[in-house]
Amino acid sequence: PMPRQKMPLGAPVTMNGPREHYMRATISNGAVIAADRQDSGLQSVLANANALIVRPPNDGAKEAGDFVEVIAFP
Repeated sequence: PMPRQKMPLGAPVTMNGPREHYMRATISNGAVIAADRQDSGLQSVLANANALIVRPPNDGAKEAGDFVEVIAFP
């Protein structure tokens, strides 16, 4: 498995559903920001991402500054 690290969110995210979710995101200025659109068919969003935010099942909404698990792309 890819190593994970804790990083602060640069913008809020809504609550997660009943499955683990990997949100395409961008790391910038020491924080991670989830892409606005997470549709799995949008390859351009993945191509522009440099990280994934890992959300556990039923994870509540998070505010900017809250820490989340992140998989950074090498």
